[in-house]
Amino acid sequence: MTTPEDALADLRYRVFMTGNAFPCWAVPSSTGRHVALLSEQVVDRQRPLVVALVVRAATLTPLVEAGLLRLGEPEDVPEYEGRRGFWWKPGAAGCRITWAS
Repeated sequence: MTTPEDALADLRYRVFMTGNAFPCWAVPSSTGRHVALLSEQVVDRQRPLVVALVVRAATLTPLVEAGLLRLGEPEDVPEYEGRRGFWWKPGAAGCRITWAS
C-alpha cells in the first residue's frame, strides 16, 4: 500500500519530469473530479504559470489529510497557460498550495 509520503514523492517527481517547479496553485475542474496543478517553469520563470499536471481530486485528499500539503482558501488565480480542458479566464478560482511544516 502506498503511504501519503510515497504519493507526495511520486507527485513531485511527475511534476519535475514536466520541467516545472512544485505546484503553487490547485484549480478544480468544473465537475470537481480533477485538479490542475499550476506551477512556474524552472527554465523560464518570467512566463506565466502553466498547468504542470492534471490529477484526480482524490489524489490530493490523502496528502492534505496527512498534513503534508495545505490548501488555502479559494481566491482568484493569476493568468496561466492552460491545457487539457483547463484554460484561464478572468475570475478563475483556485487554492494556493503550501508545504505543511
